[in-house]
Amino acid sequence: MKISKELRERIRQLEQEQQKQSKELEQLGDLRDMVAIAELEQELAGIAVDTPKRVAGQETHDVDLSREGVAIAQAAKGVKVKGPDSKTDKDIDLSREALGRGKKPVTARAGFVVCLLFNETAPSEWAEEAGGGWRGKGLGTAYPDKASAQRTYIELKTKWPDYPIEIRPI
Repeated sequence: MKISKELRERIRQLEQEQQKQSKELEQLGDLRDMVAIAELEQELAGIAVDTPKRVAGQETHDVDLSREGVAIAQAAKGVKVKGPDSKTDKDIDLSREALGRGKKPVTARAGFVVCLLFNETAPSEWAEEAGGGWRGKGLGTAYPDKASAQRTYIELKTKWPDYPIEIRPI
């Protein structure tokens, strides 16, 4: 009988130890969740800092960039969008191969530039030289009037619809 009392006591102690360890594992799991949440918060804070912000009073342009939307916008300006069955002197070729072709950059830095705002403090400017590309501040193509810049803006937004692109005065 003495053995059975000792065995019962030992079983009780083992059960208590098992409950204690289960609670500790649960707390450890909660701690891991807290660490993961803290890491995600840090990552989100970094993303919020990297996201471009709009400056108050700054002009932005939201444009319907579907083929029909571009056609409607161009028709309102009296310019026809190039279609497969019609060709005129005023047609605009919206194919990706034709982007940046046929325009003469303005050498004087007056007018408007098309800017890429991945970095709000130092936006890149669109340059049409050498087949087109994004250049540093002051190195992009300066358009003499807003209509010229708007045409390039529409072409670039068609090519890169998710990029934060704006027209800015120089």
